[in-house]
Amino acid sequence: MRKILSAVAIALVLFTSSVFADNGQKRLFSAFGQQLVAEETLVAALHFPYNINTRHLEGGAVTLTGSGSSSHANSMAELNTTAAINSGARIASRNVLRYINGVGAVVKFTAVFDTCVAGNTQWVGVGDDNDALFFGCNGDTFSVNRRANGTDNISAQTSWNRRQLSGQDPGTNMVLNPQKGNVYAITYQWLGFGRITFSIEDQYTGKFEVVHAIDYANTSTTPSLFNPTLPLCIDNQNTTNDTAVTLRVASMGAFTQGKHHGVEVTNSHSQTLSATATEAAVFTIQNKSTFASITNRVSVAPTLLTLANSGNKDAIFRIVRGTTLGGSPSYSDKDTNTSVVSIDEAGTTLTGGVDLGDFAVSAGSQIVVNLNALVEEDHVKDVLRPGEILTVGAAITSAGTGDVTVGLVWKEQM
Repeated sequence: MRKILSAVAIALVLFTSSVFADNGQKRLFSAFGQQLVAEETLVAALHFPYNINTRHLEGGAVTLTGSGSSSHANSMAELNTTAAINSGARIASRNVLRYINGVGAVVKFTAVFDTCVAGNTQWVGVGDDNDALFFGCNGDTFSVNRRANGTDNISAQTSWNRRQLSGQDPGTNMVLNPQKGNVYAITYQWLGFGRITFSIEDQYTGKFEVVHAIDYANTSTTPSLFNPTLPLCIDNQNTTNDTAVTLRVASMGAFTQGKHHGVEVTNSHSQTLSATATEAAVFTIQNKSTFASITNRVSVAPTLLTLANSGNKDAIFRIVRGTTLGGSPSYSDKDTNTSVVSIDEAGTTLTGGVDLGDFAVSAGSQIVVNLNALVEEDHVKDVLRPGEILTVGAAITSAGTGDVTVGLVWKEQM
């Protein structure tokens, strides 16, 4: 009899655990329903304790529409429309939540939304104009949004299929007020057709409550997102609304639910230059904005740099991201069908940009530089994003002469 009761008890525990696993109340599970036993790996982040640091932003700036503006107050980024139609502001992160095949992904953030009004959208999450997963205001309705190939698929709070946080949900008395700071999370499997889960922290328990889930498997013949590698995004836009709206965000983080390793393609290039005392570009690699006629989201990570100096004086080499190239740059694809990189050997002078390293090489010698110093643990710290360029420049000191040669190896994170 005791054995029968024990078996029943075990079965009840297993059944109860499986039920609780679905709503995320009792145990912590990955996007694929596996109990999490490993740390999530941070791959992209934005926070604003001091200011809006444009080094962390896509394109190095906040993107403004019309008379829109950005500001910083109370350790938060503020994106502002004005009392005018067609005004707004958007922040997108340089680092992206890179999709790893078969590994779940999650974005967590805090936000203080303004009152939802018709003719305005306020979105926070991951994404761009083509693909996105968001919480926010769709006109006068607080909602979640799955954007796929430029088309929004919006579910209003009143139609959320897990909890609507109206004070009437089982297990929580929380009444959501988006005009107060809340903690949000979006988890997705992808693989083309996996589940997407939207969650909000319960103010009474501190645990995430699943509010809406898109059970995408067995429902469609096209993927839920056309490209699942996405930047963090904060977007506040007036379309037909002509009142001022302010969207505030304190912190955002994007994580893979496991190690950050994925499909990569390795490429390289080398070039020799007759150097002088005036610094000149040896060559430049560009991460193209489009690849195969599609918006490119592949990152390029330089890994190894070889510098040789056959001149009669020391040579100074410099690697710079985002310089303005003089002369008449002309780019050619490394490989049109397999690489997102194009290469220029015609550019001359370097003006501005972000200096990533300076190296002195004595006359008649060479050095090999391991650029993994630009990589932090399992995720890339400083890489080329689509549309950006990396240039290696060189000069011979003390009016010397001679050839310098540069070789660069990089990985394309497909």
